[in-house]
Amino acid sequence: MRLNNRQNMKTILLSLVLSFSFVTIQAQTAPANSPVAIHGALKTKGNKVLDEHDKVTSLAGMSFFWSQWSGQFYNTQCVDWLVSDWNCQIVRAAMGVESNEGYLNFPSVEKQKVFTIVDAAIKNGIYVLIDWHEENAIYHQNDAIAFFKEMATKYGSYPNVIYEIYNEPVQYDWSSKLKPYSQALVDEIRKIDPDNLIIIGNRDWDQHPVECANDQVIGTNLAYTLHFYVGTHSQSLRDEATAALNKGIPLFVTEWGVWGSDAELDTWVTFMRDNNLSWCNWAINTKVEPSSALGPNASGTGNWPDADLTSIGYRVRDYIRGWNPKPCTTVRSAYKTMSIPGTIEAEDYDNGCAETVYHETESANKGGKYRTDAVDIEACTDANAGFNVGYIENGEWLEYTLSSVKGGTFDITARVASFDNVVTKSMTIIIDGKLIATIPVSNTGGWQTWQTISIKNINIPSGTNSILRLEFVGGLFNLNNITFTQTSSNQILQFQQGWNLFSTNIQSADNSIATLFNGLDVREVKTMDAFWLNGINPIFNSLQNIEVGKGYLVYMNTAGTLTITGTELTLGFAPLKSGWNLIGSPSSTTKSINQSDYPNATIIKDFDSYWSSNGGGTLQNWNPSNAYFIKSK
Repeated sequence: MRLNNRQNMKTILLSLVLSFSFVTIQAQTAPANSPVAIHGALKTKGNKVLDEHDKVTSLAGMSFFWSQWSGQFYNTQCVDWLVSDWNCQIVRAAMGVESNEGYLNFPSVEKQKVFTIVDAAIKNGIYVLIDWHEENAIYHQNDAIAFFKEMATKYGSYPNVIYEIYNEPVQYDWSSKLKPYSQALVDEIRKIDPDNLIIIGNRDWDQHPVECANDQVIGTNLAYTLHFYVGTHSQSLRDEATAALNKGIPLFVTEWGVWGSDAELDTWVTFMRDNNLSWCNWAINTKVEPSSALGPNASGTGNWPDADLTSIGYRVRDYIRGWNPKPCTTVRSAYKTMSIPGTIEAEDYDNGCAETVYHETESANKGGKYRTDAVDIEACTDANAGFNVGYIENGEWLEYTLSSVKGGTFDITARVASFDNVVTKSMTIIIDGKLIATIPVSNTGGWQTWQTISIKNINIPSGTNSILRLEFVGGLFNLNNITFTQTSSNQILQFQQGWNLFSTNIQSADNSIATLFNGLDVREVKTMDAFWLNGINPIFNSLQNIEVGKGYLVYMNTAGTLTITGTELTLGFAPLKSGWNLIGSPSSTTKSINQSDYPNATIIKDFDSYWSSNGGGTLQNWNPSNAYFIKSK
C-alpha cells in the first residue's frame, strides 16, 4: 500500500526516534566494569589490537564446540557462568556449517544457537566471535556472505561482536583461493558494519599467517588467525607467528588446545601473553578428547564444581581468571580476627585487592585451594595444618590486620618448607611500616618437609588495628604460619610538660624511679603521701619505686616518653580510704566505669574530666596507664 506524504513523514520521524533510542540504549548496554565497558570498540593498528582508548588489548576466553554436536551448551546460563566464575572476556560461537546436521541443512536451528550466545555475551558485556566453523568455506562463499550480512545487520552496532569468516582452511592456496574469498567477505560485511573486527583464516588450519602478511586483504580493522595445539605444534609455529607479527599484521588466536604432551603449555601461554594475543581455548565440551574442558557429567548450563573440569580445563580456567583480572572493588577487612601475641596462619591474609593486601608475581592460583584470588594456597601436611601459602617467590608479600598488638619483647617462630637451593631466602616482618625482624629461610629438603625457623628477643610496639606485612626475599619456599610468643611486655607512656597522671601494670626487673626515668627531664614524682625529687640526696626521697596498680603524679620539665619493660601483671580494684585517694587504672584495657567498681565512690576524676555517682561528667572509661583521683564515702 502506498503512503501519502504526511504518512511518509510520520514514518520517517518515527524511524529516526526509534533509531536514536536504539543507539542510546546500546551505549548503556555493557555492565559497569565489564570488558566491553572498559575497552569499547576494538580496532587494529600495525600488528596490535587496540581498544577505543588506543590501549593494547588482549582478551582470554573459551570457544564452544561445534554447534551441531554440542547444542546443550549453547545457552545463556552457560555464558553467564563462564563470565562470573571463569572471568571469560570473550567467547566463541563455533557454528558448524558442514555435515548433515550443520548450518547448510539446518540454517535456522544453527543461527538460533549463535543468536543465543551473542545475546548472552552482549548482556554480560564481553566480546564474542561469530565463527563460520568449517574447513571448505571457499565452496560455500555465497552462503557465508548471506550469513555474515545477516549477522552484521543484526549486531553490527554492538562493539562486542567480532566476525571470524573462515575457521580453518585446509591446504588451499592463499593468494588464488583464500584471499579472494576473504576479500569478498570483508567487502560485503563492510557495506553494513564499517568497523567491527574481522578475523581472517589462512592455510593449513591457520598455521601460515606469513603468507597473509605478504599479500594482505584490503580493509580496515582486520586481523589474521593463528591456531595451535600444545603437544602437536612447537617452536616452528611460534617462529612463524613471530615472523608474521614482524611483518606488521595483527594475529588473533581464535582457537588453541592440547593434543598430546602438555609440556609446552606454559610456553605457549607465555608466548600469547608476551605478544598481547587474544585467545579462545578449545573447547566447552564433554567429548572424551584431550582438549575438552569438561568431564562427562558436567551440566550444560554451567555451575561446574572443580570435579566437573578436566585437568586441562582446570588449568585453562586459571589462565583465564588471571589474564585480565576483574577490577577489584573489595574494601580491605580482616579475613579472621588475629592479634599479637598469637599464631597467624599464612593463608588468612586480609580480604582485599591485589597490591593492597597482597602482591603476587603470577596471576594464577597455582595451589587452587581455600581462597579464589591469585595467592597460591595448597593443602598442607604439617601437623595440625589445613593449608599453606606455597610457591612463594622473590618480591611477593602478604598483609594481615591485627585487632591488637601487646607491646613487648617476643620470640618469633615460623613453619616453612623449601626444596630450593637459592641461599639467600628470607622473610621480613613489618608492623605499621616499621621493620621488626628478618628471618633467614633454608632448604628443608622438600616442599612439604616442614621446619621451624626462629628469632628471639624482638621488641614490638603496642597498637590496635595494626597492619602486619610479611615480605618474601630470594628463592622459593612455602609458609604455614608465624607465631609471636611474648617474653616480656612494654608499656609506653607519653608525658607532656607539666603535671601528668600515670600508672603501670608492668613489673620491671628494676622499678626504681631513678632507673625508669633515667634520661628524662623529670622534676618530681609523687603520690598522696610520698615524693621523689630529682637531684636531691636519695635518702631524703620518701618515694623510691613505682609499684604496679598504684597511681602517680609526675612533673616533667620537658615532654618525654617513658617505656617500661617487664612482666605484665593482672590489675584489680585497690582498697579505698574515706576521702580522697590517688589510684592507678584498675584495668589494662579500656573499660567502662561502673558504680559497682567502687560502691562508695562519689567522684572519680583526672585532670580533664570527672565521673559522679549522681550522674553527669564526661569521664566514661578506665583508661590503661592513667591514674585517677577518687573520693570515697
